[in-house]
Amino acid sequence: MTMNKKELLGSLELQLRGLDVKNTTTEQQLQAPFFEIATKAGNKWTTCYTSKPTLKDGEGTLSSSCSNPCWEPLTLALDQITKNGSLDSPIRITVKDSCSTAVDRWIGSFQTTVQELLVSGKQHDAFPIKQQDFFTNNCGMIVVQNAKIAASS
Repeated sequence: MTMNKKELLGSLELQLRGLDVKNTTTEQQLQAPFFEIATKAGNKWTTCYTSKPTLKDGEGTLSSSCSNPCWEPLTLALDQITKNGSLDSPIRITVKDSCSTAVDRWIGSFQTTVQELLVSGKQHDAFPIKQQDFFTNNCGMIVVQNAKIAASS
């Protein structure tokens, strides 16, 4: 699906939630997962959005080991996350664990499109978080709580 330039001025409203996200911390550290959304240009992925780390689970409860994070809703301009207005442009969502004492830890990622996020938002579908080989080591799931296109005002 391709949108014309006027339609492209809209935005994607999105909210994601994690289920059984792999814990990468030790007992003394907090698990505060966050995610990044990246777009692809040629062979290079470029991060266009980074969420805030959260300790809040899907029920709104604070937890030191947040394996079921519920991130704040976000809004991204469609021209930030689509190539030439195509909702089928590839995007990658990477889940990481924020670490105050070291480098953030990579948990896993998956590739999708804005179109797939929109469909998943209606059905509350889940995407498996996979490690680099994308075939093994399920590291949890990402559920699309909400995804819709909003017209620009």
